[in-house]
Amino acid sequence: MDMRKFFQKQEPHSVQRGREEKREREEKVQGQEEPGTEQAEKLPTTPRLIKTHLPVQFVPQSFWQQRCRIIYVARNAKDNVVSYFHFARMNSALPEPGDWSSYLQEFMEGKRAFGS
Repeated sequence: MDMRKFFQKQEPHSVQRGREEKREREEKVQGQEEPGTEQAEKLPTTPRLIKTHLPVQFVPQSFWQQRCRIIYVARNAKDNVVSYFHFARMNSALPEPGDWSSYLQEFMEGKRAFGS
């Protein structure tokens, strides 16, 4: 019996599959020849629904010229600050947020990420 196979270091199946998935994603990105905005402009259907996180300055010019309709969804700032406070408390990679009243005050003064 060949004992070498028992001593060979093998990666777990999940690690191997993860590497394969990463390689597949990289191939797809490399195969993508044009930016998403150009792909959106070529969509055949009308009306279209396009969900984006693009800042308004990156929306294609044709969007404004054709007077498209917009549904703008924004998060309530109160909900936002509570969510960020709890996220900072649980994430050990971030600095400790301190007490709630100090955190809220710093958020409103723009001293915290995504604050006023």
